[in-house]
Amino acid sequence: MQDFLGHFKETNIYPYKNRNYSGWAYLKKAMLAAFVLLAGLVFYFLFSAYFNAVAAKNNLAKASQEFRTAKLENGGKFLAKSQANFEKAKSSLEKLKIFSYLPPFKKDFLAAESILTIGGEATAAVNKLFIIVGAALPKDQSAEVSFSALSADERKKIFESIIENKSGLGEVKGNIDRAFLAYGAMPGGGFFNLEKKFGSELDKFLTIGREAQTLLSIIEIMPELAGYTEDKTYLFLLQNNTELRPGGGFIGTYGTVKVGGGEIKSFFTSDVYALDRLAIGTVKIEPPAPLKRYLGVNYWYMRDANWSPDFSVSAAKVEDFYHQEGGLEKIDGVIAITPDVVADVLRILGPIKIEDQEFTADNLTDALEYRVEVGFAEKGIPRAQRKEIIGVLAKIILERIYALPLSDWPAVISALGTGLLEKHIMLTAKDAAAQAILDREDWSGKVKETASDYLMTVDANLNALKSDPEVARGVYYRITRDSERYLAAAALSYKHSGKRDWKTGRYRSYTRLFAPLGSKLISVTQDGGKDERTKDAEVGEDLGKTYFGIFLTVEIGGAREVTFRYELPERIKYQIEQNLYSLLVEKQPGTIANRLTLELDFGKRIREARPEKITAGNPNIYNYVTDLRVDRMFTVGF
Repeated sequence: MQDFLGHFKETNIYPYKNRNYSGWAYLKKAMLAAFVLLAGLVFYFLFSAYFNAVAAKNNLAKASQEFRTAKLENGGKFLAKSQANFEKAKSSLEKLKIFSYLPPFKKDFLAAESILTIGGEATAAVNKLFIIVGAALPKDQSAEVSFSALSADERKKIFESIIENKSGLGEVKGNIDRAFLAYGAMPGGGFFNLEKKFGSELDKFLTIGREAQTLLSIIEIMPELAGYTEDKTYLFLLQNNTELRPGGGFIGTYGTVKVGGGEIKSFFTSDVYALDRLAIGTVKIEPPAPLKRYLGVNYWYMRDANWSPDFSVSAAKVEDFYHQEGGLEKIDGVIAITPDVVADVLRILGPIKIEDQEFTADNLTDALEYRVEVGFAEKGIPRAQRKEIIGVLAKIILERIYALPLSDWPAVISALGTGLLEKHIMLTAKDAAAQAILDREDWSGKVKETASDYLMTVDANLNALKSDPEVARGVYYRITRDSERYLAAAALSYKHSGKRDWKTGRYRSYTRLFAPLGSKLISVTQDGGKDERTKDAEVGEDLGKTYFGIFLTVEIGGAREVTFRYELPERIKYQIEQNLYSLLVEKQPGTIANRLTLELDFGKRIREARPEKITAGNPNIYNYVTDLRVDRMFTVGF
């Protein structure tokens, strides 16, 4: 025993007799070793979860690709691999649950759990969707069979299967919704900062969920819209967004579409002026003041009826004009598209040749516009028949879509989904259940109700020319604090890069800016404050918002900036004081991707934001630059 104690004394490990010993030094070394070991374990299992999640995402992307080409069996194999990857990732994460409360890794654990939740829910959603779609398709048909080749009984069975699986569709939607919630709750920062490392991957990852969600909703509403239970008649509008109007674009062509049993029974189109001419002298409706003042019209007709940026309001007004001007069909809903949708479909179908004119995805808008505005006269076609080519083109497109193999239908549905998301396709329905789905999915073009801060700019081209593609637009939105008030300034910029020709000229627009209800206009200035326009501005309320309107012109080769300054209402100030601010920016239907820049100075430190601000800079200012291809939502916490 004495020899044993002596060994400890000689090696300076025996603590009670060695005066040179420092207990704190040994303790620090032991703590450091334990921390390194602990960090190593956390690192190993976190990255095991990370790499398995990446593998799961890659397999899910492959499954989605197989699904897009209707190869359900192959898609199922990749899904099985994806689910196995997620299970391994979850297992790795569970081993580290005890360490999840340590400050260096807490955010990493929360982020990792969010990633795994997203993956698991998305995998489950796509898997269930595969089963539903597989059950709907005829068992003895390959993916190469076309919809037109299916018998009436086979089409009927597809709709019956969809109706029978409505509860399953609801489950899929629940999975996708939970995936998006997990994405919204994922924190940034942490030792590994998984959100930053995974951010771009997660965006791609969730694209699969968005596509599935679009397909899900289309499947859900298809039996009703396609006239499965009873025939339907829809009013069709081709809204020309090269001549932008509040509801999407000038209504140059209208028509009626009759559907029943999942197929189009008839599709009639005509020049809107042919119908409007019938109403001259009998329909005498006072137009909105800007139409009368700046377009010089004394009466309001169907061609100008989409004056509201809320398409559900415009659609009802268009239908009312249709009947007042002599339209006889009982209407079950309204469908509106812009030429952009047709171009996207032509990218799938390929070029279409009519007589000596070939229409492609790239030349469609210009070629069609020239034909109905100028070319018809060159060919000796009567003016009353100049737009008949649109009906011919529509018929060929529909025939080609119906003749596509089922393996190509997902691409068509994806194109339609993009059109719906970007408000180049909008629909309304008289059936209450169908309309509820359209509103829920934001496919009816309805302006959203919100108690938060709000912004929407709405242009109305009042020069009767097709100049809009030549005019680049941007919105610069700024908030500052002034004593006890929060002031907003929205600068709308226009740059006209076109050249004068048969379709392009000076740009003339009656422009409205929609802000939160109760906003108080302070001033309207033009071109950097050089030109005071406050007295010219119209102030009003519509759609649960306050709006400010002004007429502006932009010369060819010129630029213009109009700035609206206003005080935000008390409730927005209260939200900021309660340390949470949100802003909804809605795009005008028919617009492409107007630039949006935010500079929001709240006079208090920003704790978190979605999306994250793009510059470090001042901690009190939220900066972000994006586009308005779709509606945008921003939240800031203090």
